[in-house]
Amino acid sequence: MADRPDYIAANREAWNEVAPRHGARNQARLIEQFRAGGCNLLEDEARAMVLETGIAGKSVVQVCCNNGKDLLSVKGMGAGRCLGIDLSDAFLAQARELAEAAGFTDDVRFLEADVYALPVELAGSFDVALTTIGVLTWMPDLPVFFGAVAGLLKPGGWWVMEETHPVVFMYEEDPDGGIPQLTYSYFRGGPERWDDGLDYFSGETY
Repeated sequence: MADRPDYIAANREAWNEVAPRHGARNQARLIEQFRAGGCNLLEDEARAMVLETGIAGKSVVQVCCNNGKDLLSVKGMGAGRCLGIDLSDAFLAQARELAEAAGFTDDVRFLEADVYALPVELAGSFDVALTTIGVLTWMPDLPVFFGAVAGLLKPGGWWVMEETHPVVFMYEEDPDGGIPQLTYSYFRGGPERWDDGLDYFSGETY
């Protein structure tokens, strides 16, 4: 896919741009939650899938980990060595703050990397791979992405994927809080472009 590097560069810029906005809204609260201990921010269904892997002591990699809160939640469930990978160094800085607050700095580390160009030494290194809601939307080449994540796993490893069904992207939200309107085809293809920012918490445009 010849234009994939352009999409990746645009995504990196967009996520680094929104990171301080999300951090200003959430980081202090998350630090306190992890510092208090026992913090698990996974949805119930994702938590159940993680437990199904027999997570205790297992090595875990989260691809597109954002601020690391989900990986740290898995670590708190008894996982062993953990690695979070993300394109955005700004979000990874937040992840390291949360790991320190949780007291997990010895067993949890974070790596800035493009999932389409992962370090070869990571191949076959993990018992469990994790991706959570919203990751697939940002992948310009799904077959290569699937291969990259699968390549991180040991033989017999688990991939825990929590994701939104793409049917939700057929709808446009009503700005007045009314019923969402069916707007887009399920089968539309090609990249999408946003020029008003990625602040999905407060809806700030920039």
